[in-house]
Amino acid sequence: MPIKKFLPLEIKNSNAEEPTERVSNFKVLYDPSNIATKIMDTIVAGSTQSKVVQLGRGAFGYVSGYMTSYTPHSSKGLPSEFAVKTIDITPTYDQTLLDNEVYAHIYLSENPATTEYVPKLYAAFDAVLDSIKLRFIVMEWFTNGATLYNYVDDLRKKGIYNVEIHGALKEKLIKAVRATMNAGVIHRDLKPQNIFVIWNPDLQIKIIDFGLAVPKGSTVPVAGTRQYMRPHVINKTEHTYNKANNIHSVWRIIYNIAPPLNHPLKRPVENMVNNEEPRVENMVNNEGPRIENMVNNILEPPQVGGKRSRQRLRSRRHRRSKSARRRRTSRK
Repeated sequence: MPIKKFLPLEIKNSNAEEPTERVSNFKVLYDPSNIATKIMDTIVAGSTQSKVVQLGRGAFGYVSGYMTSYTPHSSKGLPSEFAVKTIDITPTYDQTLLDNEVYAHIYLSENPATTEYVPKLYAAFDAVLDSIKLRFIVMEWFTNGATLYNYVDDLRKKGIYNVEIHGALKEKLIKAVRATMNAGVIHRDLKPQNIFVIWNPDLQIKIIDFGLAVPKGSTVPVAGTRQYMRPHVINKTEHTYNKANNIHSVWRIIYNIAPPLNHPLKRPVENMVNNEEPRVENMVNNEGPRIENMVNNILEPPQVGGKRSRQRLRSRRHRRSKSARRRRTSRK
């Protein structure tokens, strides 16, 4: 089944000229500040015109950081620091999924309710560079930050990670996910590596990498990181994605980044490998509904007296009575 598209936005194209001779088929998708050609030239020039830092690599591309302000060849009109996600689209690739990443990022970065929770998008364009067809997504780069995974790991190694920091991160994360969820975007790959933490001057959370994002309610092939997916979705071929998928990912992240305790979900995600997966999944099935319900109440508070509120109240009473029966049985 083809992936449902986001509603097309009014794409802000520039009257871009063709960049350097190494580039052909230059197609601008988004360029509100008319800087796409300059950025393409900067990418081609590489380290001769800017300081280039490799930030990460994924299954379909890589992310590089460019510091134009650190060289005498600083390009006038360009941001002093920006990140570029480069995706090789030469192989067979789902065009709708590819476009969804750009549409979702445009929509969230221009929406007043979500703009503070995603990196600012500067430009997006396709080009053939040295005979390779590529897509470039140019966005804000925060040199005073790190992924949530690296941030928590660093504080743990220093021995200064505590409940207060965890609580602050949890609060910021829930606000960010709530905003994007209310905007109708389901990320599908929420995990500590796709959450960016900025600590200077104030603690901020940014959601990154919308490569698997779909509109809420889309029925699409299952995708994402296994450890953060809902258990009953993992073995499906297709699934209708809604807010419940975001909620489940959020509580798993909250557990995973919690201060060290004897709990498998609170270890780094790399430890959740073959021999631990059954035990982790069993714990998710047993403890998951209670924690997921708690996160759900935070993300979407129930209306007092409403149908959802009554359903949750009945659910809590049922769990309490079930626990009470277990205790009575164990005493016997």
